[in-house]
Amino acid sequence: MSIRINPNTVSTPRPLVEQKPSGVSTPSTGVQGPSASVPVNGVNGTGFQTKTEAVNLQGTSSAWTQDSVQRQLAVTSTYTRLMEDVVTAKALNALRVRDGAALAALGNLLTSGKFSLWPDKQAALEKLQQTQPELFTRLVTLAQQLGSSAPLPVGSTPDVAATQAANALTAAQNAYTHARDVVNVLDQQLAAGLDALGPALTGAQKQAYIEAFRAAHQADYDRALQTEATLAASLLNPELDKMLGRDLHLAYTSAEVAQALAGGAHSVEVLQWAARVLNEANAAQDMFEQTQTGVSIPGWTGTSELHAPVDFAELQRLALGGAAGELLAQANGDPQAALANFSALASAVGGDPAKTKELLSALNKASAGDYSGLSQLLNSADPFTQGLGTAAAVFAGLNARNPTQQAAYGKFLKDLAATPAGAKVLGDALHSLAGASLAAAEGSAVPAQIAPTLSALTSALDSGTEPLELFSESSFDDGAQQALTDLSALADSGAPAAVPQPETLTESITDLITDLGEEISELKSNQSAEEKKHTEREAKSRDEDKKRTEREEKSRDEEVRKKEARKELREQEHQELLEKAGVEKTLAKTLSKGAELPKVLSKKVGLTPAQIASLAVSHPEVFASARAAQDAVEFAQACGMRGDNVRKFFDALAQDSANYLQKLSQEGAALEGKDAEMRAFVERSFPKARALLREADRAAA
Repeated sequence: MSIRINPNTVSTPRPLVEQKPSGVSTPSTGVQGPSASVPVNGVNGTGFQTKTEAVNLQGTSSAWTQDSVQRQLAVTSTYTRLMEDVVTAKALNALRVRDGAALAALGNLLTSGKFSLWPDKQAALEKLQQTQPELFTRLVTLAQQLGSSAPLPVGSTPDVAATQAANALTAAQNAYTHARDVVNVLDQQLAAGLDALGPALTGAQKQAYIEAFRAAHQADYDRALQTEATLAASLLNPELDKMLGRDLHLAYTSAEVAQALAGGAHSVEVLQWAARVLNEANAAQDMFEQTQTGVSIPGWTGTSELHAPVDFAELQRLALGGAAGELLAQANGDPQAALANFSALASAVGGDPAKTKELLSALNKASAGDYSGLSQLLNSADPFTQGLGTAAAVFAGLNARNPTQQAAYGKFLKDLAATPAGAKVLGDALHSLAGASLAAAEGSAVPAQIAPTLSALTSALDSGTEPLELFSESSFDDGAQQALTDLSALADSGAPAAVPQPETLTESITDLITDLGEEISELKSNQSAEEKKHTEREAKSRDEDKKRTEREEKSRDEEVRKKEARKELREQEHQELLEKAGVEKTLAKTLSKGAELPKVLSKKVGLTPAQIASLAVSHPEVFASARAAQDAVEFAQACGMRGDNVRKFFDALAQDSANYLQKLSQEGAALEGKDAEMRAFVERSFPKARALLREADRAAA
């Protein structure tokens, strides 16, 4: 059977009811906080009890009854462990939490939604959330854990090895997050470069551009891979379980780590980890049952959800699809060996052997062109079976070797791309292939093995659906960004060179990269605009003095200088990448100065890479003045110029006037969208251009 947790066995925290004493104002320092009635006879008899006296948030030694000694030990042990860290101790002191009982009482108040009764405490916690969000999340999660009626682990303080394992996981997660953020920005820059300059490049030059870009930032891409491997190793450390069984926040953190790794190059490790922590013999299992509910603060004005509920069934589904790619890499590109290992893995992590037989049967049918069995797996209501279906979609592509099989596989993928649920499967399969390419050893047969599957997959993804819509129901938090990162890695994997027509696959990959990059950039731009409006509204609501205005003006001047400096660096990088892509040095320099123009020339007047290069050689001035040049292209479009006639049009304009760009730019804004008037202006102001237009008219007639 697949690994599952019965929701009915999850202990639901019971909020404590606090009463603010009538006639008593908000307490100041040293005044006892609100009293809390603590539930008696908690879950499995482990709930703690107190006498009738109040629990003091300043820190007390509440009288614990004999049957709650175990809970008191767990609470005290957790508090002691937290106080060992200087930063955490400082935060607890700021909250006036002096012992474990006070920390548990804090959790009671947060869970009940009554924390607002004590504004000074709330203000201190809100400040912690703003300045140290990670620590805030950890403390609140643990406080609610200690203050709930759910069972608490009992035992001695964790040993040094367990503590080190927990610290190593947190450090590895931070390093991985930072490295991934850097790679995300780089891939967006790659997409922007291809979007701007791609129309001036052939397929082979685009491939060389991608490889040159990634080589220039190889250290950053390598760091992302290294931190991911370290994170997976930290997650699998068995010493971690001693802490996972005691620390709810750490349990959530480890589940979030598993979610980040699932579907990619470390999916096998994720499946092994999930099977381990959900094993009834593992002391951590009870804690992970509690993670199904999530952690939030009722009525909190800030981010109330600290941890989303953990869905282990969904985690397993995603990891199963990724495991297909990882096992292919481990088998050095041998699909049959990878499939055999996958079948064994699926059974080992709790899969029903009958489901594995369904997978093998579906693959046999697919080899004969019948994808009904595979569709049944994907359409199942069971997440484990869906995961087998995603893996089967990957293996079916690897097994499709002759033209007939590849055509049937391509049709199957395009049918999937037509629905959001199907597109989600394609995104998972893409991530699995990227994981295979990243996990493969140098000189492996993996790139050649995945190339036909990748070709069919990118063709299906590039079949016309808008990128953000395509990945709207992605398995990942940011499906478009994940797809962009996967495509960047696959383009540099060596796979494109392994297909009969490399340029076709490269064009398909770069089309997706540029489309995704453009959508992500637009989305970020809209978000930035909203943030700017919000900031401006806040500024208007405050009194602005002269000194502040002067500072803002200086800041704007400084920003202009920085923008110019960034522009120069970008042009230099573009030139270097173009040269490495095989573009002649002078031409590369010209194109880099007008990086926005090739896209405009391609879209508006239909120029090919060769025609863009010809125009750049003949009229470098066009690429040196982006705004004026775009106005000139608008005039060319209005006059019906296309293809080779565009260069002839600029030849004629230049012969008529050395200042033709300025003249067209001056009129461009007023005549925008008025094609007849734009043409009339050209005929009136540029005689040689007028002759060219009439010649083109006669040729068309």
